[in-house]
Amino acid sequence: MKIRLIPVLLLCLVLWGCGAEQKQETVPPQPETTTEAVPETTMETIPETTQAAQPPVVTKDPTGEKLSPGGKTWFVAHAEGASIVTWEFLSPEGTAYSLTETMSLHPGLLLDAGQVDTVALENVPLSLNGWSARARFDGPGGSVTTQAALITVSKSEGAYDRVIEAYRTAMAHKGEGYGISAQYDVSEMIFYASHVGYVRKDLDGDGTEELLVAGIGYDIPEEPCLFEIFTLVDGNPVSVGRSWTRSRLFLMQDNKIYNEGSSGAANNNFSVMQFSGSQLRFLNGLYTTATLADGSPSPYTYYFTTSNQYGDLALLAGDNGMEEKVAQTFLTSWRDSITLPELCLIA
Repeated sequence: MKIRLIPVLLLCLVLWGCGAEQKQETVPPQPETTTEAVPETTMETIPETTQAAQPPVVTKDPTGEKLSPGGKTWFVAHAEGASIVTWEFLSPEGTAYSLTETMSLHPGLLLDAGQVDTVALENVPLSLNGWSARARFDGPGGSVTTQAALITVSKSEGAYDRVIEAYRTAMAHKGEGYGISAQYDVSEMIFYASHVGYVRKDLDGDGTEELLVAGIGYDIPEEPCLFEIFTLVDGNPVSVGRSWTRSRLFLMQDNKIYNEGSSGAANNNFSVMQFSGSQLRFLNGLYTTATLADGSPSPYTYYFTTSNQYGDLALLAGDNGMEEKVAQTFLTSWRDSITLPELCLIA
């Protein structure tokens, strides 16, 4: 009986072991976790900004100066942000010259830019009248130029001073309109030149110098015509000839006065005159006409005359008809004789 129990017990042990294995808890598989790659953040490099250098800023322009020949003066200018200052002088025509060039053009003139922002002038000649001075400032950011300061060098011309002042004032106001020439009693030719000047010249050799007023830097016409001629009568200036757009006066090399005028497309006159006895006296000339006094066609275009200055047709019979080719030789000779001395600037 005991022997039968042993196999039974063994069987029970086996079955119990199998049941224990089935009771072990099964751990469910864990899902795989995938780690997404986080993109790297690239930091944009911002370049360091440096402020660009600015050009100098003018804080003081030089101002105009008036003085007599042989005098001295100086000009001062300032600018912020500048490391170098260079002074220049401008001619009435606007051409810029260095200090050395300016002194060579005006013998005796002394210029010194040794002081900071200053140029000094000594022994200033009359020829510097109408010139201007300006400063150019240079710095790391560029350069800048000041306004130009006008230099006025003048001497008294006695009784003619009132004439010179009238032209100077008219030039200052000519932008106000053509009525200015009548208002100040000056030639309307001021509207055709950028500057006006004068020269004194004894035209008839009597010991009294006439005053010749003329333009500098013409727009139209191109020829250097005289604006006006003055002489002294009892110590007072008197006009003996004035140019206007349709009748212009010119100085000839022998001190005679040449005149070109026109009263119409077919009527022109060309005159040679001599100043004498406080007036201009007609010597000879040419005039043109297309018709005779009775209205019939003229056989000649040009007529030479010694008395009929303005081509009065009633007096034409006493003048000499001339072929155009011959007339042109006279005109060329007269025009080639035109001259104009160096002028002292008025304005």
